[in-house]
Amino acid sequence: MPGGARQADPYPLGLTGYQHHQRDIAEVGFLFAPAAQGRGYGYESLRALCDYAFTTGGVRRLTASVTAGNEASKRLLLKAGFRLEGELRENYWLNGRWHNDWLFGRLRGEGDAP
Repeated sequence: MPGGARQADPYPLGLTGYQHHQRDIAEVGFLFAPAAQGRGYGYESLRALCDYAFTTGGVRRLTASVTAGNEASKRLLLKAGFRLEGELRENYWLNGRWHNDWLFGRLRGEGDAP
């Protein structure tokens, strides 16, 4: 293929989206295939999502909840302008034990979005 281009992989890399919880507050979520992790796709998609949410989607505040200890997701959110706002202790039961969640937030005008 010319210019170093390669054929597109027929499988999705992952997904990134948000859901409104109130008129101007939404929660973001993302999930990426193992082959797509650590390649910048998460940051690229989360940055685009934030730009859209704040400029077109009518969102004033974005939130995210991540299982405590998920350092890759924490790094991604911090890089995208989110702040660690707290931790919910023993927030959900999975595989025979309680797990904590980290809570992140970002306001319009913070980070790298307009």
